Amino acid sequence: MSFFKKLFGREEDVEPDRTETVTDAEIYFEEEDDLPGVAPTPPGRQPVLRIEIDRQSCTGMAECIKIAPGVFELDDENIAVVVDASAATREQLLKAAQECPTQAIRLYELDGTQIYPDWM
Repeated sequence: MSFFKKLFGREEDVEPDRTETVTDAEIYFEEEDDLPGVAPTPPGRQPVLRIEIDRQSCTGMAECIKIAPGVFELDDENIAVVVDASAATREQLLKAAQECPTQAIRLYELDGTQIYPDWM
């Protein structure tokens, strides 16, 4: 079952090189090896942070899923993806990012200020 079928209940034809603005119902990848953009949020819910996952760094250890279930899932390539950015508290998201063995999770305030990792 594809990621879009699991997320939306139907298949979606999404071109991987689109450059238009991401909406709540889409996931956007510039190229396979780039960081993903904004993850979807169900209508009526507001995420507390913007989440990015470095797909080149993620090894699928699933620590993020244990800490923030409902936010992260593993895709068909065994790489973490964000399925609902509003499904966890700020503290859960920070802990998930800190516990990631490869530091593949980046967290940003909604205004774009990076908060984790703070050394980048």
